[in-house]
Amino acid sequence: MSTASQPAEQHQEQSRPPIAFQCAKCFRIVGDSWSWVCSHRELNSISLSTVNKSVELSEILRTSSEGIDIGSTYTTLNCKGCNIELGKMYRTTPRFLDEIRDMYSISIDAVISYTNVHYKTPIINLFVDMNSGPGKPLSNVTQAIYSQETLKP
Repeated sequence: MSTASQPAEQHQEQSRPPIAFQCAKCFRIVGDSWSWVCSHRELNSISLSTVNKSVELSEILRTSSEGIDIGSTYTTLNCKGCNIELGKMYRTTPRFLDEIRDMYSISIDAVISYTNVHYKTPIINLFVDMNSGPGKPLSNVTQAIYSQETLKP
């Protein structure tokens, strides 16, 4: 479908700057909102279809023994910079969690969010110093989503 025939709201959504997600410990970029799949309140996570090379997928398959994902199998996602656990990649899930299977489900507590207001500049060049860079640091995903929705194109 061409951009000209898309509803104005959908076109506006595509023109908004991305939200970048960084490791909360070492600040390496792990992904951005352009690969957003969904968020899951009960799992306290966001799921992305792709992540940056800073994320390493464990080879050890584990099984969840509690919570709403009980019985699901997954491998952990770790930050290559500081080795903290960022989240999980589910390999098997109950039917109601099918949407996150084989996606990068990142714990909201393991990342910080950053809106790049100069998004036509490559994001990697803007993360030299979060506090003095051209964008503004955000403390959590909810704040990042709100900020993204209120930005004017």
